[in-house]
Amino acid sequence: MLASFTSTDSESEIYDDGNPQRFITVENRSRIRVNSIHPGVVETEMIRNVIERSPDAAAARAQFEGMAPIGRMAQVEEVAALVAFLASDEAGFISGSEYGIDGASTAGMMGV
Repeated sequence: MLASFTSTDSESEIYDDGNPQRFITVENRSRIRVNSIHPGVVETEMIRNVIERSPDAAAARAQFEGMAPIGRMAQVEEVAALVAFLASDEAGFISGSEYGIDGASTAGMMGV
């Protein structure tokens, strides 16, 4: 089962260190697995529309693709595959982790 969690202002004090995974997985000692996924630029319909409406679509596409050292945008299916894996029984012992799926943008090579 997939779930989304968002902190409200009244709950913000339990996340003072900026790591909600720590509270839920360690301090709460729950069996709830908590991981976060941090995608880079994903080629969504919205991004495709921005590219298509640009005066120079090829240049706009190149700019988006150049944001990651891999030289392309992520595909929605790639991010969905990571979500599906983390929600699966095969990932049953994975918790409290952060996953960058950004084509190495946050690996210290380039910023988005």
